[in-house]
Amino acid sequence: MKNEETLFLFAKAIKSLIKKQPLDKITVTDIVSTAGKTRQTFYRHFQDKYDLVNWYFEN
Repeated sequence: MKNEETLFLFAKAIKSLIKKQPLDKITVTDIVSTAGKTRQTFYRHFQDKYDLVNWYFEN
């Protein structure tokens, strides 16, 4: 899987989670389990969930 596809998987995951609960209640564990990836993969690309949100809105 390409790098960018992985990034968008995380973005898709956080978008679906935000529909159910506020961002401050969402954990990185929630994001990675929804995306089907590991925490290591998440932290390879993003510092935290806010970094993911910022990246998504910039793209």
